Amino acid sequence: MEAIHFGWENGVPSKNPDITPENLKKENIRIGQITSFLLKTKSRIQTLKLQRKIDSFSADPMMAVIPGLALHQLWRTLSYVENILYLISLCVLAVGLISVIVSLYTSLNERRREISIFRALGAGAGKVVSLLLFESSLIVLTGILIGTMLLYLCLFLVQPYLESNFSLYLPIQFLSSIELIYLGGILLGGITAGFIPAIKAYRNSLQDGLTIQV
Repeated sequence: MEAIHFGWENGVPSKNPDITPENLKKENIRIGQITSFLLKTKSRIQTLKLQRKIDSFSADPMMAVIPGLALHQLWRTLSYVENILYLISLCVLAVGLISVIVSLYTSLNERRREISIFRALGAGAGKVVSLLLFESSLIVLTGILIGTMLLYLCLFLVQPYLESNFSLYLPIQFLSSIELIYLGGILLGGITAGFIPAIKAYRNSLQDGLTIQV
């Protein structure tokens, strides 16, 4: 705490030329006051009473902080941001799955004759549906792989900058089990999204698909 306030005793940088980062050494710092200390009470009720007495002490401006409570408030505040990011991720996921459905659905008119020929050759419902489900799952799986690769690439590039400038360390480690479950759920959602265009493709009329349009 003394080193943090070295040269800033008046709230602004000191104009003394002798106060430089080179002079900020351990032997040059003289501790003349207590900046903080830890107290422990026998019960939680006494802790709250002691905090109130210290905060209301008028002879000296002091502040009492309960570490556990302060950390709980900090994590609760961060949890709001985490929940917002989680909702944004769900919205992005929903938009992505909808785009898969739309892209497959709009391509059915161009592939209608192709699917009708498959049916005329004896392809059953399972064959036609499985082809479109495979296509949708392949699209989602490709998106998962590309997204994961971009994530690790960004972490690899940004980690040294954040650590050197903001002292924020982001570890680069393998995906956790929860994250793998999330990715599996996304893949399952992509497969499920393919059912709508797959069912539509199978229900297209064979006669309408084979009719020559003039």
